[in-house]
Amino acid sequence: MWLVLHAPVGRGALQSRVSLDLHRHEKSGAGQSTIVCPRRSTCTANSPYRHWDIDNRILGISAEDHLSEGSRMAILEHTKSSGRAVGVLYVLGTVFGILSVAVTNNISGSDDILAAVSANESQLILGAFLVLLMGLVLAMIPIVAYPILSAVDPLRARGYFLFRSVLETVAYLLMVVTWLLLIPLSGSSDVSSVFGKALFDQEGAVVVTAFFFLIGAALFYSILFQGRLVPRWISVWGLVAIAPYLVAALLLLFTNIDDGTATLLEIPLALQEMVLAVWLIVKGFSTNQS
Repeated sequence: MWLVLHAPVGRGALQSRVSLDLHRHEKSGAGQSTIVCPRRSTCTANSPYRHWDIDNRILGISAEDHLSEGSRMAILEHTKSSGRAVGVLYVLGTVFGILSVAVTNNISGSDDILAAVSANESQLILGAFLVLLMGLVLAMIPIVAYPILSAVDPLRARGYFLFRSVLETVAYLLMVVTWLLLIPLSGSSDVSSVFGKALFDQEGAVVVTAFFFLIGAALFYSILFQGRLVPRWISVWGLVAIAPYLVAALLLLFTNIDDGTATLLEIPLALQEMVLAVWLIVKGFSTNQS
């Protein structure tokens, strides 16, 4: 795999460190040498860095160039720091999402959405703002993780970015705009309560967003599994938990599934995300799993 060091986070500092420490592989008088794996085929089984190669196109080095211990430790620390950042982003996104549901509970539970919006405009605005924050925070996850994920599979890493950072974020933005449109509509007597509920619930948009999320999740967890970036039981848990979440989305689309049943089907993946988040915050992405 190739560790592509061109993320927006920490790029300058890390490249400067590598540039300062980069040197040609030369044996000392004692016969010792710096170990580096310019190609996967040359990595030895005893090298703790055997899973990590440096993209020489980014760093401007050749296969004969080697890194000092300081450079390698800087790269490993950058990898772990990226993982911790992803874990924090997961937690923040979840918190903002839960708060948005709690803040708008008086509106969502009303039989007359437009009347509820009219009576709780500030709550709707705050809920929309929290959804926006959730979308932006979650959109940062593929961006922060991209240098690590692309080291395993650049194509899937780009796909993850497309579905999670672009398509899913656009869906959240549309949800926010639609919610805010309910405020002027709530003062009109020409708009039916059924139409107001449809705009607030956005069941079709929610299902589409869920599909974007699940495709992104499948790409993400498959990369984590292949690259052993986290313990494989966490990656497998995520991949398996996609199935009931998908069932919930399909039932929401084609049947009148109740919220309780949908929540039960979504819990395994939601719980897995929090376990993954805690693991990443504590451990970061793994750099030496065999």
